[in-house]
Amino acid sequence: LMYVMSVPHSCRVIFPSLEAEVAGEASFEKQTMVFNCPLCKRRSCIICNREWDEDHIGKKCDEIQTDAEVAMRTRIESAMAEARIRECGSCKMRFTKQGGCNKMTCRCGAKMCYVCRQPIGKSIKNNGYAHYCQHPREPGRGCSKCQRCNLWSDADEDDKLAIKEAREATESAAAQENLGLYQSLKEKQHQEIGGDSAL
Repeated sequence: LMYVMSVPHSCRVIFPSLEAEVAGEASFEKQTMVFNCPLCKRRSCIICNREWDEDHIGKKCDEIQTDAEVAMRTRIESAMAEARIRECGSCKMRFTKQGGCNKMTCRCGAKMCYVCRQPIGKSIKNNGYAHYCQHPREPGRGCSKCQRCNLWSDADEDDKLAIKEAREATESAAAQENLGLYQSLKEKQHQEIGGDSAL
Protein backbone atom coordinates (compact mmCIF):
# COMPACT_ATOMS: atom_id res chain seq x y z
CA LEU A 1 0.00 0.00 0.00
CA MET A 2 2.97 2.37 0.14
CA TYR A 3 2.61 2.91 -3.61
CA VAL A 4 -0.88 4.34 -3.21
CA MET A 5 0.51 7.66 -2.01
CA SER A 6 2.64 7.93 -5.14
CA VAL A 7 -0.23 7.45 -7.59
CA PRO A 8 -0.66 10.68 -9.57
CA HIS A 9 -3.98 12.34 -8.91
CA SER A 10 -4.93 12.22 -12.61
CA CYS A 11 -4.62 8.41 -12.60
CA ARG A 12 -6.79 8.19 -9.48
CA VAL A 13 -9.45 10.27 -11.20
CA ILE A 14 -9.30 8.32 -14.45
CA PHE A 15 -9.04 4.93 -12.73
CA PRO A 16 -10.89 5.07 -9.38
CA SER A 17 -9.99 1.45 -8.66
CA LEU A 18 -6.31 2.08 -9.23
CA GLU A 19 -5.49 2.49 -5.56
CA ALA A 20 -6.48 -1.11 -4.87
CA GLU A 21 -4.79 -2.51 -7.96
CA VAL A 22 -1.59 -0.53 -7.88
CA ALA A 23 -0.16 -1.87 -4.63
CA GLY A 24 1.33 -4.96 -6.21
CA GLU A 25 1.85 -3.79 -9.80
CA ALA A 26 3.14 -0.23 -9.80
CA SER A 27 6.71 0.53 -10.61
CA PHE A 28 8.17 3.35 -8.59
CA GLU A 29 11.64 4.68 -9.28
CA LYS A 30 12.36 6.16 -5.86
CA GLN A 31 15.70 7.72 -6.79
CA THR A 32 14.14 9.70 -9.66
CA MET A 33 10.68 10.20 -8.16
CA VAL A 34 9.08 8.64 -11.25
CA PHE A 35 5.80 6.75 -11.04
CA ASN A 36 5.07 4.19 -13.77
CA CYS A 37 1.31 3.65 -13.90
CA PRO A 38 0.47 -0.01 -14.60
CA LEU A 39 -2.87 0.85 -16.21
CA CYS A 40 -2.20 3.81 -18.47
CA LYS A 41 1.58 3.19 -18.80
CA ARG A 42 2.17 6.86 -18.14
CA ARG A 43 5.46 7.83 -16.52
CA SER A 44 5.02 10.85 -14.30
CA CYS A 45 6.69 12.76 -11.52
CA ILE A 46 5.10 11.96 -8.18
CA ILE A 47 5.61 15.52 -6.97
CA CYS A 48 4.25 17.71 -9.77
CA ASN A 49 2.36 15.00 -11.74
CA ARG A 50 3.85 16.16 -15.04
CA GLU A 51 4.69 13.57 -17.62
CA TRP A 52 8.26 12.43 -17.06
CA ASP A 53 10.64 13.44 -19.86
CA GLU A 54 14.16 14.73 -20.47
CA ASP A 55 13.14 18.23 -19.41
CA HIS A 56 12.53 17.03 -15.85
CA ILE A 57 15.79 15.12 -15.35
CA GLY A 58 18.03 16.98 -12.93
CA LYS A 59 15.54 19.79 -12.35
CA LYS A 60 13.18 20.61 -9.54
CA CYS A 61 9.50 20.60 -10.46
CA ASP A 62 9.18 24.38 -10.26
CA GLU A 63 12.13 24.83 -12.63
CA ILE A 64 10.38 23.14 -15.54
CA GLN A 65 8.54 25.24 -18.04
CA THR A 66 5.92 23.93 -20.40
CA ASP A 67 6.09 24.69 -24.12
CA ALA A 68 3.34 27.27 -23.61
CA GLU A 69 5.30 28.95 -20.82
CA VAL A 70 8.44 29.04 -22.97
CA ALA A 71 6.46 30.48 -25.90
CA MET A 72 4.94 33.18 -23.70
CA ARG A 73 8.26 34.08 -22.13
CA THR A 74 9.90 34.23 -25.57
CA ARG A 75 7.12 36.46 -26.85
CA ILE A 76 7.60 38.92 -23.98
CA GLU A 77 11.40 38.89 -24.27
CA SER A 78 11.22 39.39 -28.07
CA ALA A 79 8.94 42.40 -27.65
CA MET A 80 11.36 43.86 -25.12
CA ALA A 81 14.33 43.35 -27.46
CA GLU A 82 12.45 44.85 -30.43
CA ALA A 83 11.52 47.93 -28.40
CA ARG A 84 15.12 49.13 -28.52
CA ILE A 85 15.29 48.94 -32.30
CA ARG A 86 14.02 51.73 -34.53
CA GLU A 87 13.10 51.31 -38.19
CA CYS A 88 13.30 53.89 -40.96
CA GLY A 89 9.85 54.55 -42.38
CA SER A 90 11.26 54.84 -45.91
CA CYS A 91 13.85 52.12 -46.43
CA LYS A 92 13.06 49.91 -43.39
CA MET A 93 16.69 50.05 -42.19
CA ARG A 94 16.83 49.03 -38.52
CA PHE A 95 19.05 50.90 -36.07
CA THR A 96 19.69 51.93 -32.49
CA LYS A 97 21.13 55.15 -31.13
CA GLN A 98 24.36 55.33 -29.17
CA GLY A 99 24.41 59.08 -28.57
CA GLY A 100 23.62 62.45 -30.09
CA CYS A 101 20.34 64.25 -30.59
CA ASN A 102 16.96 62.62 -31.22
CA LYS A 103 16.63 63.88 -34.81
CA MET A 104 17.75 60.83 -36.72
CA THR A 105 18.74 60.96 -40.38
CA CYS A 106 18.84 57.60 -42.14
CA ARG A 107 21.38 56.87 -44.85
CA CYS A 108 18.47 57.03 -47.33
CA GLY A 109 17.91 60.66 -46.26
CA ALA A 110 14.65 60.14 -44.33
CA LYS A 111 14.39 61.84 -40.96
CA MET A 112 12.60 60.57 -37.88
CA CYS A 113 12.36 61.24 -34.17
CA TYR A 114 14.13 58.66 -32.03
CA VAL A 115 11.76 59.21 -29.10
CA CYS A 116 8.31 58.96 -30.74
CA ARG A 117 9.45 57.12 -33.91
CA GLN A 118 7.46 59.47 -36.13
CA PRO A 119 8.81 60.72 -39.46
CA ILE A 120 9.94 64.32 -39.50
CA GLY A 121 8.68 66.23 -42.50
CA LYS A 122 10.99 67.96 -44.93
CA SER A 123 9.85 71.43 -43.97
CA ILE A 124 12.20 74.21 -44.92
CA LYS A 125 11.30 76.06 -41.73
CA ASN A 126 13.63 75.08 -38.91
CA ASN A 127 15.04 72.11 -40.92
CA GLY A 128 12.74 69.66 -39.13
CA TYR A 129 13.58 70.92 -35.66
CA ALA A 130 10.03 72.27 -35.26
CA HIS A 131 9.12 68.72 -34.18
CA TYR A 132 11.08 69.28 -30.96
CA CYS A 133 10.35 71.48 -27.97
CA GLN A 134 11.95 74.92 -28.30
CA HIS A 135 11.19 76.15 -24.76
CA PRO A 136 14.11 76.76 -22.40
CA ARG A 137 14.19 74.43 -19.38
CA GLU A 138 16.52 72.39 -17.22
CA PRO A 139 18.21 69.45 -18.96
CA GLY A 140 16.38 66.15 -18.61
CA ARG A 141 13.10 67.76 -17.55
CA GLY A 142 9.88 67.76 -19.51
CA CYS A 143 8.32 70.94 -20.82
CA SER A 144 5.30 72.40 -19.05
CA LYS A 145 4.34 74.48 -22.11
CA CYS A 146 4.13 71.85 -24.86
CA GLN A 147 4.02 68.11 -25.47
CA ARG A 148 6.74 67.98 -28.11
CA CYS A 149 9.65 65.59 -27.92
CA ASN A 150 12.99 66.60 -26.44
CA LEU A 151 15.76 67.15 -28.95
CA TRP A 152 18.30 65.83 -26.47
CA SER A 153 17.76 62.93 -24.11
CA ASP A 154 19.63 59.95 -22.75
CA ALA A 155 19.36 57.10 -25.29
CA ASP A 156 19.65 54.48 -22.54
CA GLU A 157 16.79 56.05 -20.58
CA ASP A 158 14.68 56.31 -23.76
CA ASP A 159 15.35 52.64 -24.49
CA LYS A 160 14.55 51.58 -20.90
CA LEU A 161 11.22 53.38 -21.14
CA ALA A 162 10.44 51.82 -24.54
CA ILE A 163 11.37 48.36 -23.21
CA LYS A 164 9.20 48.83 -20.11
CA GLU A 165 6.23 49.94 -22.23
CA ALA A 166 6.69 47.01 -24.63
CA ARG A 167 6.94 44.56 -21.74
CA GLU A 168 3.79 45.92 -20.09
CA ALA A 169 1.81 45.89 -23.35
CA THR A 170 2.90 42.34 -24.19
CA GLU A 171 2.27 41.10 -20.65
CA SER A 172 -1.20 42.64 -20.70
CA ALA A 173 -2.04 40.99 -24.02
CA ALA A 174 -0.59 37.66 -22.84
CA ALA A 175 -2.52 37.83 -19.57
CA GLN A 176 -5.78 38.46 -21.44
CA GLU A 177 -5.13 35.49 -23.72
CA ASN A 178 -4.21 33.02 -21.00
CA LEU A 179 -4.35 34.42 -17.48
CA GLY A 180 -3.54 31.17 -15.65
CA LEU A 181 -0.45 30.47 -17.72
CA TYR A 182 0.75 34.06 -17.42
CA GLN A 183 0.36 34.05 -13.63
CA SER A 184 2.22 30.74 -13.38
CA LEU A 185 5.08 32.10 -15.46
CA LYS A 186 5.17 35.32 -13.43
CA GLU A 187 5.36 33.36 -10.16
CA LYS A 188 8.21 31.19 -11.47
CA GLN A 189 10.11 34.26 -12.63
CA HIS A 190 9.59 35.89 -9.24
CA GLN A 191 10.93 32.80 -7.45
CA GLU A 192 13.96 32.57 -9.77
CA ILE A 193 15.25 36.01 -8.90
CA GLY A 194 13.83 36.23 -5.41
CA GLY A 195 11.95 39.47 -5.87
CA ASP A 196 10.98 41.71 -8.76
CA SER A 197 10.71 39.81 -11.99
CA ALA A 198 11.69 40.78 -15.50
CA LEU A 199 8.20 39.85 -16.58
